[in-house]
Amino acid sequence: MSPRPLFVLFVASAACAVGILACSSDDDDTSPAKDAGSDATTAKLDSGTSPLADAGPILDAAPSADAAVDAGRVFSTDPTTFFGASRCADSGTLFCDGFESSFDASAYSQAVSTGDTLAVDTSQFARGSSSLHVLLNGPGEAELVLKSIFPVVDDRYFGRVFVRFHQVPRAPATYAHWTFAAATGTGQAGETRLSSQFETSGKSLGNLFSVGTDTGSEDGGTGDWTNNDKDPGPDGSAPEVIPVDQWLCIEWMNDGTADRTDFWWDGVDHPSLQTYVNVPGRAKDAGYYLPTYTQAWIGLAVYGETGQPTDQQYEAWFDEMAYDTQRIGCSN
Repeated sequence: MSPRPLFVLFVASAACAVGILACSSDDDDTSPAKDAGSDATTAKLDSGTSPLADAGPILDAAPSADAAVDAGRVFSTDPTTFFGASRCADSGTLFCDGFESSFDASAYSQAVSTGDTLAVDTSQFARGSSSLHVLLNGPGEAELVLKSIFPVVDDRYFGRVFVRFHQVPRAPATYAHWTFAAATGTGQAGETRLSSQFETSGKSLGNLFSVGTDTGSEDGGTGDWTNNDKDPGPDGSAPEVIPVDQWLCIEWMNDGTADRTDFWWDGVDHPSLQTYVNVPGRAKDAGYYLPTYTQAWIGLAVYGETGQPTDQQYEAWFDEMAYDTQRIGCSN
């Protein structure tokens, strides 16, 4: 399928202009295009229906070095502690948005493909009474881009978001790559991605969480590569395929000074998704060095799909997105 034109909608000031998304692919990418999902359904966790709303994004001064202790943050792995009323107002984080109102034009810009949508709605929510709804009508992009918190101290930040995937790449597709959060900056090429790939044969059967980048042929880059989750699932055997129709808590750290990233799913560390300078799986001998971050986005980008019907939709909801200089946790 030929790519659709990308329509970039600027809702922020000129200082928040967004760059166009780069595309990526699979581990040592030998697959047909760029790398993506499965239909592993699980029981929906009750997210609560509290009507408490926040007044939009909460943007605070950077917390002190011991803020995680001062804020009483608990890094729970119990999903029953994750949901309910919005907690942004008391989060003590650098930035938090429970999507209880429309987008703050001073904080965000949007990058949205023609025909796709990015909007606050009340049909699904993890906390409060609304969330960010993303719908793609075929391969494309719909991204909410945040620049207002950057640069961060020591080029190191933690992210946390609740996400509910509804429609992701699946059979009859044989291959696809999709990204749901990423960041870019200066000094190093490529996007730092949280993503997934869908394959019916090869390294990733179904959708697994993955990390990687796409620096193409740029000097100093590590090419177009993705490393898939290899940590045992709850049954202690194969990695768990990404569930659909269930709220998940995803946390990550991007440390541009140490050139390292980390990943947590529902409070559980996934060491196989950690990256560092000499991380195995990168497509070139060059080390995987991170940029000085200037922007980050959440949303959906689907590309490189093979065999998917042209009218296939991709859909997800995002809620209670937060950024800080310390780990945030899923219960905070």
